[in-house]
Amino acid sequence: MERPGNDSAYVSDTIERRCAFIQLEGAACSPDDMARLKTAGVKVNLFGTNDPGALKALYEAGVDFPLVDKTAGMMEAAKALGIEPVKPVY
Repeated sequence: MERPGNDSAYVSDTIERRCAFIQLEGAACSPDDMARLKTAGVKVNLFGTNDPGALKALYEAGVDFPLVDKTAGMMEAAKALGIEPVKPVY
């Protein structure tokens, strides 16, 4: 499935296919679509933020994992919101 954007059709397709994850680009989708994803148990990745100021709103919107380029600064911003990094288990 190609990522066509953050529209309702992409959300519906993700849910219908019983996908575990969806990757959004740039911003969360509508609150209704985010609620549909959460109800279906779909984890939400978001590609394309390096703005520490945007992080809180993304988490509040339901984004589970923002994909970033500036990892160190964004990790500090996440910690300030009470989000601790996971420790890998091998």
